[in-house]
Amino acid sequence: MIIAVETKRRTGAGKPRKRRETKPGSRRVPVAIQRAVRERDEGQCTFVDAEGRRCSEKRFLTIEHVEPFALGGPSTVDNCCLLCSSHNAHRARQVFGEEHVARKVEAARANRDAAPAVPAAPAAPPERDAFQKVQYALVHMGFKATLAKRALDELRRRGVEPRPEPLLRAAIAVLMP
Repeated sequence: MIIAVETKRRTGAGKPRKRRETKPGSRRVPVAIQRAVRERDEGQCTFVDAEGRRCSEKRFLTIEHVEPFALGGPSTVDNCCLLCSSHNAHRARQVFGEEHVARKVEAARANRDAAPAVPAAPAAPPERDAFQKVQYALVHMGFKATLAKRALDELRRRGVEPRPEPLLRAAIAVLMP
């Protein structure tokens, strides 16, 4: 179930809709272009090292501009490719320089640190704590929070042991039948 939902979210609905023009200055890459780039690059990072070896990463890929958007690169199939996060950062350092990337990282950290602190929740009973930990883990594995919560509610009704490890196994079994 989760695989079908995520595939639809990433690649768009099965029936193509009328294409909308992107607004001038928009960083958004249209779904049709994303789909074409993923198909062309075979769902794998396109970075090739000095010896001609291609990166084998197939997860956590992003659509990136060959000629960076910040330098006027268009969002076209020919100007986009798939890169994993480490090779995306490597390319940014090559194009923009180490100092620029360091400034951007520092600015992002400052914004994150300046965000209002979330007040600490009162101590939860051990059962609830295990369910919260597993929900957090599922979301960070790529499952949507609402689906993870639904699966955990189902497991709570079934009376699954409220320890993180068996709970996580059971939740994954529910989410990926």
